[in-house]
Amino acid sequence: MPAAKDNNVVPLLTRQMAENLLRQAGEDTSKLINTIRYRPKEVWFEVVSYRQIILCLTEGEIVDGPTRDEHGNFVCTAHRTGAGLDVFVTFAIEPQGENRVYVLRKEEVLK
Repeated sequence: MPAAKDNNVVPLLTRQMAENLLRQAGEDTSKLINTIRYRPKEVWFEVVSYRQIILCLTEGEIVDGPTRDEHGNFVCTAHRTGAGLDVFVTFAIEPQGENRVYVLRKEEVLK
């Protein structure tokens, strides 16, 4: 007799599946939630812009993860190089429902 299907079980998220979800969030920004708050004294060259985050979603590649966090979300870090900067953005992907993508952390490294 087959086991009953549990609707609360979330399958593993592969790197390719995560990249697809990130790309979808970059194209449909209603799925993207930016949790980063900028400090008032940050100067322009210390801030990864919203556009850079979107480009990291749509054109970047996952360099770390996806791994499960304590909330059940999948966390991964994407990387994109542009304008002489290496941009790294850490995202959390909500595995159920609308597959929302949360921006957790951003970092840029000058080449």
